[in-house]
Amino acid sequence: MNDDNNQFAGTIYIDSQLDSYRNYLDDERIGNIANQLNKESIIGKHFFILLMELRGIAYNASLPYLMPTMLETFYAGYVQSINPRSTLLEFASAIMKRLSSEVPQLTKSNRLSRKIKDRLVVMSQDYFDINKKVPIIIDSYGIWDNLLKMPKPIFSYALWSNQRVSYLSGFSSYDNFIVKIVKNELKLDEYRRGAKFSNDIKRVFGEEAGKLVWNDGEVFILREIRNSLAHEGGKINNKLRQLKHECVLKDDVIQITPKDIKRLFSAITSAAEVIVNHSMNKI
Repeated sequence: MNDDNNQFAGTIYIDSQLDSYRNYLDDERIGNIANQLNKESIIGKHFFILLMELRGIAYNASLPYLMPTMLETFYAGYVQSINPRSTLLEFASAIMKRLSSEVPQLTKSNRLSRKIKDRLVVMSQDYFDINKKVPIIIDSYGIWDNLLKMPKPIFSYALWSNQRVSYLSGFSSYDNFIVKIVKNELKLDEYRRGAKFSNDIKRVFGEEAGKLVWNDGEVFILREIRNSLAHEGGKINNKLRQLKHECVLKDDVIQITPKDIKRLFSAITSAAEVIVNHSMNKI
């Protein structure tokens, strides 16, 4: 897969559209789940930790978008904050100070010094007015394009790594969340996910809900993607090849792009909703 919105950079594959790197998490949807919960309940505490982590990861994944857009905003604010009169007076004073040390005869007379300074202000104002008509435009999309076109693909590799790490972090947060829920439901002091975890999921949530939150469907596919990234360097295995993983492959290595993280977050939100509803129904 290679279209106008994406590009290969050396041995990696990235989405080259700036707007792809935003809106990772559906805040309204996950907020509606949060509103059902008591923050002081066990499920509430675990869910709000998950929510905090997902938001942090979403912000991290959005950094490629935030960086050029914040530069554009900062520059626009800086230009508007400049006081032309104050700047011109400071410039004229700096020139006069330099002249007094390099050409003392020009500044011996206070009257002459004031006249020179006044003329400098007027001339600078003319120059300022001319330049104001041809503003320097800092455009976030232009910054983005230049970053992608760097002679050495430093930014492209950072972009690739940022999305990959965000994916792994996102699934790890969900993994930690569901393990804590199972531990609580089984009323155990110590619990670690092991070979019997899928059976424990069934015990806690039942067959059908268990499929939705871990054992089958979308979460199962995303688990396999995470396992490939974490344990096989992203190399696709035969099990994952048979599933609808929808990931871009380069030399049989999974390439994580924003759409993969958004798919992950959407699936985590759906699974978390099932878990929350299960816990609420037991109260």
